[in-house]
Amino acid sequence: MLAKWKNLTQGCFSISYSIDGHPNCILDCNEDLSALYAPAVTFGIGRVDVVVKESIGYCLGFTVDDGSSSSMAVVAAEVISDVVDGDMISSFCEHGSKELKSDAWRKAINCVDQVFVGGAAAFRDSLCKYSLFHGFKFIYIRNDSERVAARCQSMKCTWFVKANIEKPSGLFRIKEFINEHCCGANVLSTSSSGLIGRLFSETIRLTPSKRPVDVKKELKLKYGVDHMGGLETKRKKHIMALFHRCAYAPTVTEFDKLLSKLKADGGQKVIDFLSTLANDHWCHPYFVGKRYGELTSNLVESFNSWIKKERHLPITQLVDRIRVKLMDQMSDRRDLGLKWETVICPKKDRKLGELFTLSKTWNVVRSNDELYEVHSNPSVSVHIGRRTCSCGEWQINSFPCVHALCALKRSKRNLNDYLERYYFTETYQEV
Repeated sequence: MLAKWKNLTQGCFSISYSIDGHPNCILDCNEDLSALYAPAVTFGIGRVDVVVKESIGYCLGFTVDDGSSSSMAVVAAEVISDVVDGDMISSFCEHGSKELKSDAWRKAINCVDQVFVGGAAAFRDSLCKYSLFHGFKFIYIRNDSERVAARCQSMKCTWFVKANIEKPSGLFRIKEFINEHCCGANVLSTSSSGLIGRLFSETIRLTPSKRPVDVKKELKLKYGVDHMGGLETKRKKHIMALFHRCAYAPTVTEFDKLLSKLKADGGQKVIDFLSTLANDHWCHPYFVGKRYGELTSNLVESFNSWIKKERHLPITQLVDRIRVKLMDQMSDRRDLGLKWETVICPKKDRKLGELFTLSKTWNVVRSNDELYEVHSNPSVSVHIGRRTCSCGEWQINSFPCVHALCALKRSKRNLNDYLERYYFTETYQEV
């Protein structure tokens, strides 16, 4: 601060200020000024008058009119501004810098002629890290194994990068790079699932018990970023809902119709994802075996949770603990099953009761001994000999749908003859 008055001789002037209860506080050094600033901030004092006085017998390097408020204001403003430029506020709230793992991403994309040894994949990885560090989203204009071009997501922004493979060297090199944003502040700090997979794959492999919430915390603590990057939340929910409807579609016709909508709404990213999935691996109408209505991995997840304490044991102890737990569980369930008096398991027996109630108002027309038409909304055909219904539900669940139940009632046949052994109480008791 005192450098501002370099033409003055020490002792020829004094600087002071006054606040309530302290009418004459001298400012001799920067520490005194800090002492002024601290209580002013703490007690919400909006204005402090600083006075520069000429000492008797000395000449100041400028003229100050005694008692002139305008001159005093100018001097006070110059003194205070000298300190404000140094950001005194931050000195009272020290946080200290923290080195993050993401700091190295600052120049992941640096300049024209930058080379990426890993080809297009290495360039895309660097691009993701670079955009994450600098807080903006980008979209690919072109993206294949030989050329990659991307621009800022904002249509008005000029940021752009293009790289391609050079032959015969095979190096992937940046050819164009416009490193200027004109889209304003857009600090998003979100990461993509692909990048998270690359960052944490080894950690998760070594620590299988690591939960998604643990990864999220570590991502924030060590990299300074937050993660559901990718599609916007509302759009993502819409796409996921369509995907689930495709998976549970009971017929090929219904599946194909929903799949077309899923691809149209999801765009190229969803199309590329679906191209890696065989239909018979994830949807009902193309599955060859019997799932008995189960399409999720909830059973596996429940089992993992059930052995949560044991799964960190050595393999021999783990297997033995699981054996004992299974034996104990089967004994308990056998005792429970012995108390059941219904022909089929109670849960499915209640389900049949619900179906009977639902089908009371429907008409059934007989075509022959095994083929029936149920006039519901819409109407369907049921072949009880083949155990099929045009709605598709009987085939998928291996349990009669409401239409099949109507047809079986109309045929006056024994319903138990058309139920899978899987659902019988006797089968449960034998396990």
